[in-house]
Amino acid sequence: MSDHRLPQPFNKSAIRILAIDPSGFSRTVLGEVLRGIGIQRTTFCKTTDEARDRLLHGHYDVILIEWTMSPMSGIAFSRMIRHMPDVRRQTVKIIMVSALSRKEDVINGRDAGVDEFVLKPISPAALEAKLKAVMETPRPWVDHPVYVGPCRRRKNSADYYGEKRREADRPDTPESVEEETVVTTPLTAALDVLKSLQIEGKGAPNWYNRLRAAIEAVIAIGRTDDDATLRDTASAMLLYVEAVSEGRKVDLRLLDIGVAALTQLGVLSQEYEPSRRVVARTLVDAVNTKLKGLGAAA
Repeated sequence: MSDHRLPQPFNKSAIRILAIDPSGFSRTVLGEVLRGIGIQRTTFCKTTDEARDRLLHGHYDVILIEWTMSPMSGIAFSRMIRHMPDVRRQTVKIIMVSALSRKEDVINGRDAGVDEFVLKPISPAALEAKLKAVMETPRPWVDHPVYVGPCRRRKNSADYYGEKRREADRPDTPESVEEETVVTTPLTAALDVLKSLQIEGKGAPNWYNRLRAAIEAVIAIGRTDDDATLRDTASAMLLYVEAVSEGRKVDLRLLDIGVAALTQLGVLSQEYEPSRRVVARTLVDAVNTKLKGLGAAA
């Protein structure tokens, strides 16, 4: 095993992270979550080309990468790292950050040499647990013509490419992304409605009215829970929707950011209020930019 894959202390003030995500909003959220759990040394990149340059000229303990990157995908970038000639860079820990949680996505990620997965919206507890795991208990390293990277198996100690002689030996089929237990609350139910409306698209029957009603439900929950950040963020989103519903074309990208912001606020407890306010401010600023010239401001 490479010395760089040996267990190391999870020192929040010293760990060096390279975070790669094409979305400015997602980089903001990730940065706030990392700061919230005490991580102090993070470098952000918006493209894999920029990240590759950073990696070639510096050293990092962990890479956090979004699945949907460009010009290379997160999977392709991970595979490229695992074939770098420099062993220190080749063996860096990789955590895939994605909204994808299907079994086939996890298998593709593990086959590319990904150590762990974190689902969006990002839970601070889940991200901290994954960072701690890759530092303190890294998976054994496999260097074989068929595969180079951390051991993909959960139950066996290392990848094995010879004949399977024991009945207990099973194919390398990693489980799906580990998720925290999801408890249905009025907020998660309202957010599920918003997400379903995203999928339906604005051509669906009575879409604008249903969208407004779903956002108003989130505002009401913010009032009931005495969560001013959630209430004000949803109010900014509603103001935009009302402004564009009068014959104007809705910006679906802004709507996506709005739903993502509300969902992230639902994951971040009020213990992380400074981070929640930054997430909220990011959406409010985006809404105000869109509302310029429409005679309204959030």
